[in-house]
Amino acid sequence: MTTYSSASIRRGRSQRRGESRRTGQWKLAYADFLTALMAFFLLMWLTTDSSQAERTAIAAFFTGAEVSLTNQQSEMPYIELEASLLSAIQNNPALTDLKEHIQFHVEPSGLRINLTDASSESLFASGAENLSDTGIKLIGDIGEFITPLPFNIHIEGHTDAFKTAPGHQTNWQISTARANNTLVILEKAGIPSNRFKSVTGLADTRPLLPNQPHAPVNRRISILLELSR
Repeated sequence: MTTYSSASIRRGRSQRRGESRRTGQWKLAYADFLTALMAFFLLMWLTTDSSQAERTAIAAFFTGAEVSLTNQQSEMPYIELEASLLSAIQNNPALTDLKEHIQFHVEPSGLRINLTDASSESLFASGAENLSDTGIKLIGDIGEFITPLPFNIHIEGHTDAFKTAPGHQTNWQISTARANNTLVILEKAGIPSNRFKSVTGLADTRPLLPNQPHAPVNRRISILLELSR
């Protein structure tokens, strides 16, 4: 008959507890790995079909950065619209040649499209309300793209800070006439008149480059697209 001393029994129990602890630690580590892996695939799934605004919100959640969800949500359709317009420009050789005249700016209230003069080519006759052939084509092409989209439209005309000669139209008159001419072109492109919510001339009061008020880029048509309410 085999007998065990109390010391042997204690050593056996201690050994079994040590083995059990090591086994438990391995299982916990494996469970942590599986949890992390599931979280990784969940994150990949969340971001695969997400817009830029949604990805920004997800990143803010994990990093602790502050982000206004209200603004992000309100800007989502405009970010997607901007991406669609950029894609249309890249796939249209005629628009690609004119891309130096086009600027986009996403705002909480909508997507602003600035159609600007450039040093190499003007969209407007100098000091006059008439659009050049380039300006007419550019606005017409933009109009054809946004015609089927469910957005209301605001049009603004802008000039640079150069003053007109006495007896000629003022910058207020010129910018207003340019905005009205833009309205006519967009209507010809197929946009119903009830989608236009404002047509405004702002002269040189809102330059794109405040420190360079005479720069060509300040001479522009600004088209703001906002979701129909």
